[in-house]
Amino acid sequence: MCGRYSLYTERENDQLQAILAEIARRYPERFSQAASGEVFPSNWAPVLAHTGKRVAAGLARWGFSSPKGRGLVINARAETAAERPLFRDSLLERRCAVPATGFFEWDRSCRPSAKYRFTLPGQPLFYLAGCYRLEGEEARYTLFTTAANASMADIHPRMPVLLAPGQLEGWLTDTGAALALLGQTPPLLDRERCAPPERDEIQQSRLF
Repeated sequence: MCGRYSLYTERENDQLQAILAEIARRYPERFSQAASGEVFPSNWAPVLAHTGKRVAAGLARWGFSSPKGRGLVINARAETAAERPLFRDSLLERRCAVPATGFFEWDRSCRPSAKYRFTLPGQPLFYLAGCYRLEGEEARYTLFTTAANASMADIHPRMPVLLAPGQLEGWLTDTGAALALLGQTPPLLDRERCAPPERDEIQQSRLF
Protein backbone atom coordinates (compact mmCIF):
# COMPACT_ATOMS: atom_id res chain seq x y z
CA MET A 1 0.00 0.00 0.00
CA CYS A 2 1.02 3.61 -0.39
CA GLY A 3 -1.06 6.01 1.67
CA ARG A 4 1.21 9.07 1.67
CA TYR A 5 4.26 10.28 -0.20
CA SER A 6 6.51 13.31 -0.18
CA LEU A 7 7.23 15.95 -2.77
CA TYR A 8 9.69 18.39 -1.27
CA THR A 9 9.69 21.17 -3.84
CA GLU A 10 12.12 23.42 -2.01
CA ARG A 11 15.01 21.09 -2.82
CA GLU A 12 17.12 22.08 -5.80
CA ASN A 13 16.20 19.72 -8.63
CA ASP A 14 16.09 20.95 -12.22
CA GLN A 15 13.72 18.23 -13.38
CA LEU A 16 11.20 18.91 -10.64
CA GLN A 17 11.40 22.67 -11.12
CA ALA A 18 10.71 22.20 -14.85
CA ILE A 19 7.62 20.12 -14.02
CA LEU A 20 6.32 22.76 -11.62
CA ALA A 21 7.01 25.57 -14.08
CA GLU A 22 5.03 23.79 -16.81
CA ILE A 23 2.08 23.23 -14.46
CA ALA A 24 2.14 26.87 -13.35
CA ARG A 25 2.06 27.94 -16.99
CA ARG A 26 -0.72 25.53 -18.05
CA TYR A 27 -2.89 25.76 -14.93
CA PRO A 28 -2.26 29.15 -13.31
CA GLU A 29 -5.65 29.18 -11.56
CA ARG A 30 -5.14 25.75 -10.01
CA PHE A 31 -1.41 25.75 -9.35
CA SER A 32 -1.86 27.07 -5.83
CA GLN A 33 -3.88 23.93 -4.99
CA ALA A 34 -1.01 21.58 -5.84
CA ALA A 35 0.24 19.74 -2.79
CA SER A 36 3.87 19.82 -1.72
CA GLY A 37 5.63 18.43 1.30
CA GLU A 38 3.55 15.43 2.34
CA VAL A 39 0.90 14.47 -0.22
CA PHE A 40 -2.34 12.91 1.07
CA PRO A 41 -5.21 11.11 -0.68
CA SER A 42 -7.64 13.57 -2.33
CA ASN A 43 -4.87 16.20 -2.75
CA TRP A 44 -4.15 17.74 -6.13
CA ALA A 45 -0.61 16.82 -7.16
CA PRO A 46 1.69 16.92 -10.20
CA VAL A 47 1.57 14.01 -12.65
CA LEU A 48 3.22 13.28 -16.00
CA ALA A 49 1.25 11.73 -18.86
CA HIS A 50 1.71 11.21 -22.60
CA THR A 51 -0.59 13.46 -24.62
CA GLY A 52 -0.09 11.68 -27.95
CA LYS A 53 2.67 14.06 -29.00
CA ARG A 54 4.83 14.46 -25.92
CA VAL A 55 5.07 13.86 -22.20
CA ALA A 56 3.31 16.72 -20.43
CA ALA A 57 2.99 17.76 -16.80
CA GLY A 58 -0.44 18.30 -15.30
CA LEU A 59 -2.44 18.19 -12.08
CA ALA A 60 -4.70 15.39 -10.87
CA ARG A 61 -6.36 14.38 -7.61
CA TRP A 62 -5.14 11.31 -5.80
CA GLY A 63 -7.78 8.61 -5.59
CA PHE A 64 -10.44 7.10 -7.84
CA SER A 65 -13.94 7.39 -6.45
CA SER A 66 -14.99 4.03 -5.03
CA PRO A 67 -17.60 2.20 -7.15
CA LYS A 68 -19.54 1.62 -3.93
CA GLY A 69 -19.36 5.27 -2.97
CA ARG A 70 -17.20 4.65 0.10
CA GLY A 71 -13.98 6.59 0.24
CA LEU A 72 -11.21 6.65 -2.35
CA VAL A 73 -9.32 3.92 -4.16
CA ILE A 74 -5.74 5.16 -3.88
CA ASN A 75 -3.87 1.94 -4.79
CA ALA A 76 -4.19 -0.79 -7.42
CA ARG A 77 -2.43 -4.14 -7.19
CA ALA A 78 0.02 -4.47 -10.08
CA GLU A 79 -0.54 -8.22 -10.23
CA THR A 80 -4.27 -7.98 -10.94
CA ALA A 81 -4.92 -4.46 -12.28
CA ALA A 82 -5.24 -5.61 -15.89
CA GLU A 83 -8.08 -7.93 -14.85
CA ARG A 84 -10.06 -5.40 -12.82
CA PRO A 85 -12.70 -3.29 -14.61
CA LEU A 86 -11.94 -0.30 -12.39
CA PHE A 87 -8.30 -0.17 -13.52
CA ARG A 88 -8.02 -2.06 -16.81
CA ASP A 89 -8.74 0.71 -19.33
CA SER A 90 -6.69 3.25 -17.40
CA LEU A 91 -3.74 0.87 -17.19
CA LEU A 92 -3.82 0.17 -20.91
CA GLU A 93 -4.59 3.68 -22.15
CA ARG A 94 -4.02 6.30 -19.43
CA ARG A 95 -0.85 5.64 -17.50
CA CYS A 96 0.84 8.40 -15.54
CA ALA A 97 4.01 8.92 -13.55
CA VAL A 98 3.77 10.74 -10.24
CA PRO A 99 6.90 12.65 -9.14
CA ALA A 100 7.98 11.99 -5.56
CA THR A 101 10.95 12.54 -3.30
CA GLY A 102 9.97 9.68 -0.97
CA PHE A 103 7.01 7.77 0.44
CA PHE A 104 5.87 6.80 3.92
CA GLU A 105 4.84 3.64 5.68
CA TRP A 106 3.97 2.85 9.29
CA ASP A 107 5.26 0.03 11.45
CA ARG A 108 2.15 -0.97 13.37
CA SER A 109 3.86 -3.76 15.28
CA CYS A 110 4.96 -1.21 17.90
CA ARG A 111 2.93 1.19 20.01
CA PRO A 112 2.65 3.94 19.09
CA SER A 113 3.06 3.20 15.38
CA ALA A 114 6.42 4.27 13.96
CA LYS A 115 6.51 6.32 10.77
CA TYR A 116 9.24 5.64 8.19
CA ARG A 117 10.21 7.52 5.06
CA PHE A 118 11.56 5.50 2.15
CA THR A 119 13.74 6.96 -0.61
CA LEU A 120 15.52 5.65 -3.68
CA PRO A 121 19.33 5.72 -3.24
CA GLY A 122 21.00 8.22 -5.54
CA GLN A 123 17.67 9.53 -6.88
CA PRO A 124 16.49 12.72 -5.16
CA LEU A 125 13.48 12.61 -7.49
CA PHE A 126 11.81 9.44 -8.74
CA TYR A 127 8.35 8.49 -9.97
CA LEU A 128 5.46 6.38 -8.72
CA ALA A 129 3.74 4.34 -11.42
CA GLY A 130 0.07 5.20 -11.71
CA CYS A 131 -2.91 5.51 -14.01
CA TYR A 132 -5.62 8.13 -14.28
CA ARG A 133 -9.17 8.65 -15.46
CA LEU A 134 -11.60 11.54 -15.77
CA GLU A 135 -14.40 11.90 -13.25
CA GLY A 136 -16.51 14.77 -14.48
CA GLU A 137 -14.02 17.56 -15.11
CA GLU A 138 -11.43 16.19 -12.69
CA ALA A 139 -8.49 13.97 -13.55
CA ARG A 140 -7.94 11.41 -10.78
CA TYR A 141 -5.08 8.96 -10.35
CA THR A 142 -4.28 5.84 -8.40
CA LEU A 143 -0.89 4.26 -7.65
CA PHE A 144 0.21 0.73 -8.47
CA THR A 145 1.62 -1.41 -5.67
CA THR A 146 3.58 -4.64 -5.68
CA ALA A 147 5.04 -7.06 -3.16
CA ALA A 148 7.53 -5.35 -0.86
CA ASN A 149 11.19 -6.23 -1.20
CA ALA A 150 13.68 -6.89 1.59
CA SER A 151 14.22 -3.20 2.32
CA MET A 152 10.69 -2.71 3.63
CA ALA A 153 8.98 -6.11 3.96
CA ASP A 154 9.40 -6.05 7.74
CA ILE A 155 7.34 -2.83 7.83
CA HIS A 156 4.61 -3.61 5.27
CA PRO A 157 3.99 -6.38 2.70
CA ARG A 158 3.25 -3.94 -0.14
CA MET A 159 5.14 -1.05 -1.73
CA PRO A 160 4.55 1.30 -4.68
CA VAL A 161 5.89 0.47 -8.13
CA LEU A 162 8.84 2.84 -8.60
CA LEU A 163 10.15 4.29 -11.85
CA ALA A 164 13.60 5.77 -12.39
CA PRO A 165 13.73 8.76 -14.78
CA GLY A 166 15.11 6.52 -17.55
CA GLN A 167 12.00 4.32 -17.39
CA LEU A 168 9.48 7.10 -17.91
CA GLU A 169 9.20 6.92 -21.69
CA GLY A 170 8.62 3.17 -21.71
CA TRP A 171 6.03 3.38 -18.95
CA LEU A 172 4.08 6.22 -20.55
CA THR A 173 4.24 5.28 -24.24
CA ASP A 174 4.65 1.50 -24.58
CA THR A 175 1.97 -0.79 -23.13
CA GLY A 176 4.15 -3.89 -23.38
CA ALA A 177 7.03 -2.18 -21.62
CA ALA A 178 4.64 -0.84 -18.99
CA LEU A 179 3.25 -4.28 -18.18
CA ALA A 180 6.82 -5.57 -17.87
CA LEU A 181 7.69 -2.74 -15.49
CA LEU A 182 4.75 -3.68 -13.28
CA GLY A 183 6.30 -7.11 -12.86
CA GLN A 184 9.86 -5.97 -12.21
CA THR A 185 11.66 -6.59 -8.94
CA PRO A 186 11.54 -3.31 -6.98
CA PRO A 187 14.88 -1.62 -6.24
CA LEU A 188 16.19 -1.63 -2.69
CA LEU A 189 15.40 1.51 -0.73
CA ASP A 190 16.89 3.65 1.98
CA ARG A 191 14.71 4.32 4.99
CA GLU A 192 14.70 6.59 8.00
CA ARG A 193 12.44 6.70 11.00
CA CYS A 194 10.54 9.95 11.26
CA ALA A 195 10.63 11.53 14.70
CA PRO A 196 8.71 11.70 16.87
CA PRO A 197 6.78 8.41 16.47
CA GLU A 198 3.11 9.02 15.90
CA ARG A 199 -0.17 7.15 15.76
CA ASP A 200 -1.41 8.01 12.30
CA GLU A 201 -4.04 5.79 10.75
CA ILE A 202 -4.34 5.83 6.97
CA GLN A 203 -7.81 5.09 5.61
CA GLN A 204 -8.26 3.74 2.11
CA SER A 205 -10.47 1.53 0.01
CA ARG A 206 -8.77 -1.71 -1.01
CA LEU A 207 -9.51 -3.82 -4.02
CA PHE A 208 -8.12 -7.34 -4.14
